[in-house]
Amino acid sequence: MLKAIKFRIYPSVEQKTLIHKHFGCARVIYNYFLAYRQKQYALGIKENYFSMQKVLTTLKKQESYAYLSECNSQSLQMALRQLTTAFDRFFSKWQIILDSNLRSMPSNLSVSRNT
Repeated sequence: MLKAIKFRIYPSVEQKTLIHKHFGCARVIYNYFLAYRQKQYALGIKENYFSMQKVLTTLKKQESYAYLSECNSQSLQMALRQLTTAFDRFFSKWQIILDSNLRSMPSNLSVSRNT
């Protein structure tokens, strides 16, 4: 039997800004590499997770993307991983058929536990 647990958090103002930064940076990474991967695909170059991860490290060193260093690298890498999974599923012809009355998917963010 599967069980689900819902949590409601009440973050402070500082925590809210940090959460918004993480969501924003993950969105920027996902969109940047989506465009990057589409360009590479048009040129006939196959990209994988590890090659994009190398580009991510050079991207974080650029002046215009210096704000990416404020977020956990794991959450940025997880955005890359989700993009890679989406591309792999698309090209393997594995598709999920969603109901027409399904609500829009919520934003998600994966952050590792710092122990």
